[in-house]
Amino acid sequence: MVVLVSAFAGCIQGGQDEKDGAREDGVTLVIDFEGFEPETRPGTLSTWSPGDDGVWVLDTQDTGGDTVYTVNNVTGTTVLDVLLAAAEAAGLDVEHHQEGMGAFVDSIDGIENGRDDHHWSYYVNDEYGSIASDRANVADGDVVRWVYLGNPFG
Repeated sequence: MVVLVSAFAGCIQGGQDEKDGAREDGVTLVIDFEGFEPETRPGTLSTWSPGDDGVWVLDTQDTGGDTVYTVNNVTGTTVLDVLLAAAEAAGLDVEHHQEGMGAFVDSIDGIENGRDDHHWSYYVNDEYGSIASDRANVADGDVVRWVYLGNPFG
């Protein structure tokens, strides 16, 4: 189990260029809970961005429904690195496990795989992740989106 808290100043880089919501000098991470209520900020659109002083700044809007978290300008070389760095910056809990094929995410902010036949899946630049998250590389300007998906056959 990985429990992450506190600000993570080490995953911030400077720079202001943006394209399609992603900063070119870092990765944008989006977590979409698809109607389920996470532990930290249910029913909100919450965005964390690095401030000029290296401290993460949070902007939250109440939606009264769906919850989506966004963490801007995160560094990491894999999808899992980015998730763990963003979770630390945002004070979220992430649990994952290792298998022969690589690491798989078990829960994000209290929402576990298997609830109502849902599971965590990721996309990089709108392409579905077909390999383990610790083996999928990312680059500056990428957008990583974790989505709590239901079983389309269930």
